[in-house]
Amino acid sequence: MARFVVIVVACSIAGTAAGAALGAALSYTVGPHGTEGLILLIVTWAVFAHLLIGLWAGYALLSDRSERELSAGAATTLTARADEAAAPEVAERLRSDGATNVSADGETTIELATGQ
Repeated sequence: MARFVVIVVACSIAGTAAGAALGAALSYTVGPHGTEGLILLIVTWAVFAHLLIGLWAGYALLSDRSERELSAGAATTLTARADEAAAPEVAERLRSDGATNVSADGETTIELATGQ
């Protein structure tokens, strides 16, 4: 998560700088000329580019599926609640589906092996 935040913040800062530069260039070439025009275009383009590049970076990172979400070899712990009458049946079904370390006691705790 920290990597995600650092990348999005860095891209947002870079987008702000690029947007401010674009706003300044537009103020000097196209206009409106003068101090108010310069400030208006710099602020407008800086905010726009900041949001655009930051959101783009966040979406790009979130849509990247090159890595597994769960690391290999890590177990997943799941807690499922069942009434006391159904708990043994639920635990047996989970064991048959590949769960390990199942205890059925009204509140069934299941530890699943990776990939299950």
